[in-house]
Amino acid sequence: MEFHDLEVFITVAREKSFSKAAKIMLRTQPAISLSIRRLEDEFNEKLFDRSSKEPQITYEGEILFQYAQKLLNMKSEVFQAINEVQELHRGHLKIAANEISVLPLLEHLSIFHRQYPKIFIEIMRHNSRDIPRLLNNHEVDFGVISYNIPDPNFESTLLFEDRICCVAYPDHDLARQDVVYSIKRLRNEKFAAHQSQSYYRNQVETLFDRYQVPLNIDIELPNIESIKIFIENKNAIVLLPLITVEPELKKGILKEIKIEETAEISLERKIQLIYRKSSNLSHSARAFISAVEAEAEKRFN
Repeated sequence: MEFHDLEVFITVAREKSFSKAAKIMLRTQPAISLSIRRLEDEFNEKLFDRSSKEPQITYEGEILFQYAQKLLNMKSEVFQAINEVQELHRGHLKIAANEISVLPLLEHLSIFHRQYPKIFIEIMRHNSRDIPRLLNNHEVDFGVISYNIPDPNFESTLLFEDRICCVAYPDHDLARQDVVYSIKRLRNEKFAAHQSQSYYRNQVETLFDRYQVPLNIDIELPNIESIKIFIENKNAIVLLPLITVEPELKKGILKEIKIEETAEISLERKIQLIYRKSSNLSHSARAFISAVEAEAEKRFN
């Protein structure tokens, strides 16, 4: 059953004339009759009574008429939906990330969402090690990771290069001037720290030991958010990965104290957006990649 034959059938039924239907559809009358005959052969039923001057639709024809209208309306809706997706008026993106790796993605998401507000974005919380499997299983469109995957089936775009930075409240004595200090200037400062040991904290402690500078940790807090609030309230300073404090630095809520020796801390964390190389990406996914790459080019070039 062809959609064109249904369109012919509906036109004949409405006009009650094969010749009028032919004029409307810019077809010959034999071509119109052929379409009706194909439908009658397919259903093995007469759709029109041709014994009178005007063809009268049969009972079977009335049933087909109702369903034909629905089918053609659905066809129109399908084409409209596909067109909306192609023009990015709708869509769905699934992105896997953990609590830290999602942070540098937020600015990209904001820009993309302003440009394509009808595309639904779903950030799914997953361990970084699970992301390659999720991508291979087509469970997500993108993943955000902080390590390299030697897999030729994936492509990636750099989102963020992390480093350790010393952070204080804006009117702290060392934060008022845009100068680079020696680590020895931190000798008498009070520090806040994360309660649990981590790779970056071990690196910081090693650095202070190397230069024989006391690391005066007066308080340990359970998470990064509580540390940042504590610093904002002018209680201490802190050494944290840039990724965790960049939004506050941009807003001026916190200020960086530039310490020359922190460059010695090895924090090789490059946050990357990864995706399947060979898959047929959706229009939404391709648009997202383009948006991310445009912003990344501004940041790193």
